[in-house]
Amino acid sequence: MTHAIAPAETDEHPKRPFFAHMLRILAVPIVLFWVGVAVVVNVIAPQLEVVGELHSAPMAPEDAPSMKAMKLMGGNFKEFDSNSTIMIVIEGQKPSAPTRTRTTTRSSASCSRIPSTSSTSRTSG
Repeated sequence: MTHAIAPAETDEHPKRPFFAHMLRILAVPIVLFWVGVAVVVNVIAPQLEVVGELHSAPMAPEDAPSMKAMKLMGGNFKEFDSNSTIMIVIEGQKPSAPTRTRTTTRSSASCSRIPSTSSTSRTSG
């Protein structure tokens, strides 16, 4: 059985690259520096919520017909009086409703075909 010969052990450490060595030595001061920067910026700069409230603007203009109608509807139904809008997007793999095709009805008296809405003619009588 053969054994690998171990290199002679010495008290010297291998030479590290300068950047890696300095990064390891200065790790704690670097972290403390960035924590200090975060604290200073948080104290000096205004909070995001305050800036958002001061500079908020509606998504739609107040004099837009749709906005006037929404406020009127909210007032009539006593539901809301704000200018906030919301959009709901429903997404799925299948269509939400089948497409409309020509429909037929069967009655016991006769079998008649109902014309599609594009070719419906009205008669007055």
